[in-house]
Amino acid sequence: MGIQKPGEKPAKPGEYLEVGSRGGEVKNPRKVTIEKGDTPLPPTQEPNRGWISEERNLIFPTGRTYCRWTDKKGTTETLK
Repeated sequence: MGIQKPGEKPAKPGEYLEVGSRGGEVKNPRKVTIEKGDTPLPPTQEPNRGWISEERNLIFPTGRTYCRWTDKKGTTETLK
């Protein structure tokens, strides 16, 4: 699953990072921990933002966040 919107049921427990509407880095992102049974995802700091599982993020030394995942067809997608 890609970017989840505030109010949605989390795909699975874990750490979630606030990202822009297309998965890009945002200034001072919130980071939340979702435990089993927690629902829904909390509001973001600004409209048109979402949440992405920390497992799917690659954070490089430049500070930019890239998220990468593979869909059911085996296609790898990357958002910057």
